[in-house]
Amino acid sequence: MKLRAAQVVEAIGGWPPGGQGVAAARQRVAALGVDPGLADQGGPLLADAPRAALEVVYAQYGGLLADSASVLVVCRQWLAGPDGAPVSTGSTVDVRLSSGSPRWSVTALHPADPGAVAAALGDPATRVLAQPRIALPRRRWRTCAAGRCTTRRSPRCWRWRARTTSR
Repeated sequence: MKLRAAQVVEAIGGWPPGGQGVAAARQRVAALGVDPGLADQGGPLLADAPRAALEVVYAQYGGLLADSASVLVVCRQWLAGPDGAPVSTGSTVDVRLSSGSPRWSVTALHPADPGAVAAALGDPATRVLAQPRIALPRRRWRTCAAGRCTTRRSPRCWRWRARTTSR
């Protein structure tokens, strides 16, 4: 199941010279025996670059039921820049699957959409960072304190990701 999810993400996000675009991605996905329409859901993996390489860092179960599953595929992508030099990027794709015979079928892709970086911290983020009972990992705290985070999901996202500590 994880392998199938990773294969679809690789087929969409990596291509040889001249293999960019949705039409070419549909052909690569169809060659896997999967619905070629999934390529339309590739989002940021379908960058406008003449060449791309994609590496799956890891695939992790996001949820598993008897007849459906979610696999989170974390990947790195290198795109050929205007001068031909590689430009590094990456994403996480939530790949949805349904059980089938002889194997699970990929039914949908949901690439990450992190949103724009906030120009300034909003009130919910400021309150969370000032709260002594909430401990964020040091790297996350520094990122947020420097204003390099999105507040698009605040405050709900902050509550999910923050770990409350007893003091």
